[in-house]
Amino acid sequence: MTFAQFCMALLGALRRVLASPAFKAGIISVLTLFLLIPTVMVSSLVDERQFRARDVAEDIAAGWGRKQTVVGPVLVSYFIEEVPREETVNGEVRRRTERYRRWAVSLPSDLDIRAKIATEDRKLSLYSLPVYRADIRLTGHFAPITADRVPPRHGGQVRASDEQPRVIASLSELRSVKSEILLIVDGGKPRAFEPGTAGTGLPGNTGYAINSTVTPAEAAGGFGFEIPIVLNGSSAFHVAPMGRTTQVNLTSNWPHPGFAGGLLPDQREITADGFTASWSLPNLARGLPDVEFDGRLPFELGTLGVNLVQQVDLYQTIDRSVKYAIFFITLTFLAVFLIEMRAPGRVHWTQYGLTGLALVVFYVMLLALAEHVGYDIAYLAASTAVTLLIAVYIGLLVASRRAGLIMGLVLASVYGTLYLLMREEDYALLVGSFIAFAAIAVTMFATRKLDWSGAGPAQDPTLSRDAGTMAETRT
Repeated sequence: MTFAQFCMALLGALRRVLASPAFKAGIISVLTLFLLIPTVMVSSLVDERQFRARDVAEDIAAGWGRKQTVVGPVLVSYFIEEVPREETVNGEVRRRTERYRRWAVSLPSDLDIRAKIATEDRKLSLYSLPVYRADIRLTGHFAPITADRVPPRHGGQVRASDEQPRVIASLSELRSVKSEILLIVDGGKPRAFEPGTAGTGLPGNTGYAINSTVTPAEAAGGFGFEIPIVLNGSSAFHVAPMGRTTQVNLTSNWPHPGFAGGLLPDQREITADGFTASWSLPNLARGLPDVEFDGRLPFELGTLGVNLVQQVDLYQTIDRSVKYAIFFITLTFLAVFLIEMRAPGRVHWTQYGLTGLALVVFYVMLLALAEHVGYDIAYLAASTAVTLLIAVYIGLLVASRRAGLIMGLVLASVYGTLYLLMREEDYALLVGSFIAFAAIAVTMFATRKLDWSGAGPAQDPTLSRDAGTMAETRT
C-alpha cells in the first residue's frame, strides 16, 4: 500500500467516525454541558428579579406596616423594702432605714386574644405584597398582687409603694397603629396608653412598648381588663401567650395561611373565603411563673400566629424549574436524536445547539411573562411557543411532518411533566426517577439495531483476499 493509499484510507476511516451516530451522540453530550452556561445565567437572572421583588416588598411594608407581633399585657407593681440599720458613731447609736425599690411583673391569670385580619394585595410596579389591617381585642384578668407576696431580698419589710402600677404591652411597630390604644379596667372609663416605658425604672430593652397606669388599690385587689388595638401589618401576624391560660382566636379572609410558632392551632378551618384558627394554652405551655420579682419584662417569650403565604411563590417556583433544565434538555436532545436516526433528513450539531437555546429561552419567557400575567398563564404561553417552534423546526430539518408531530408530543409531555413537578414538590424525585428510567429504556430498545460505529456490516477477510487475487489475475 502506498503512502497516498494509506492517507486515503485514513481519511475515509476518519470520515466514517465523524459521520457515525456514536460521534454525534458525543458531540450532543458536550453541547448539553455547554448549555449549562446560559442556564446558570438564567438562574442568576431569576435571583436578581427575586431580590428586586423583595426590595419592593420591603418598600410596601415600610409604607403600610411590617410583620406585627403583639406581646402582653403585663402588670408592673412597685414596692419598697425597708431595712433598719444601726451604727455607732462616737459612742452614739444612730438608727436609720435603708429603702430599696422593688417591683413585681405579673402575667395575666387568664388572657383571651381575638383578632380579625382583613387582608389585601398591595402592588408597586410589577410586584405585590399581602398586607392587612388587624382588629385586635385583648381581654383577661390580673390576680391581686400585694406586699406580702414579695419576698424580702435584703432582710427588711416590704410595703406597697405610692408609685402607680403600670400595664405594659409591646408591639412590633408603633407607627402602624391606626387608632388610639385604650385600657379599660373592669368596664370603667378608658385610659390611654402612652408610648415607651419612660419613668418605669425597668432594666433592659423594652422594645416598642406602651404603658398605661392603674391605681395601687386596683393592682392590690386584682382587676379585669380590655385592650382594643387596630394596626396595619404585612406578611405575618403573631401573638405571645402571656396568660396562665391563654385562648387565641384568629379569623381572616386570606385563603392560604401558614401557621407558625411553637404550637399549631388546636382547631382550624380553611376555605376559599379565608380561615379561622384557635389555640388553647395552659400554664405549663407558657413556661413562665405567674409573678417575677425585680426582673426584666418577659417580652422575648415565644410567639404563635400565621404567615400570609402566597399560593405560588413565583421566583422560587421558576428557580426550581431551572434546576431541572439540564434534565429536560437532555430528554429533548434524546428525542431529536432518535427521530433523526429514523428520518430521511439529518440534524447538524449546530441545529441541536439552536434547539437547546430555544429550551433555555423558555425560562426567560416564563419569568418575563409571569411578572405580568401570573405563573400559570405565563407557563402555558411560553411552553406552547417553544413547543411549536421546535416541533416545526425539527419537522422541516428531517423533511417529515410525522417527525415534527412526534417532537411536538414529546415536548408537550416534557412541559406537562415539569408543570406537575413544580406543583407537587413532594413527588418530584419519584416522578423524575421514573421519567429517567423510561427515557433510558426507550433509547436502549430504539437503538438496539443501530450501527453506532457507522462502519457498516463486517466483511469476511477471506472474501477480501479472494477478490484481490481475482483482480490481480485479470490484470
